Amino acid sequence: MQGFMGWEMRPNCFFAVMFSWLFVSFIKIESTGDGIRFGLLMGLLLGGVQFGCYPYIPIPFTLAGAWSIGAVIEGTVPGPILASMNKPKSA
Repeated sequence: MQGFMGWEMRPNCFFAVMFSWLFVSFIKIESTGDGIRFGLLMGLLLGGVQFGCYPYIPIPFTLAGAWSIGAVIEGTVPGPILASMNKPKSA
């Protein structure tokens, strides 16, 4: 498994870069609430994709559900963090 660790990290790094770029490029940042909403939408998108693996992989339904919930959390948490880091400069 250690030999595949680099392969596992690449998609996570790609997600972090794309999430941050989309947030900064396309979201009007007015509050932490905007970050929460963006993160939740991204999390729901990720959760749906994760759950889509269920029919193809022989895993229990509860595991697929847990993966989906984890993906929603994984997508939601960075939103408010980015919002707090990227506050607009006051004039």
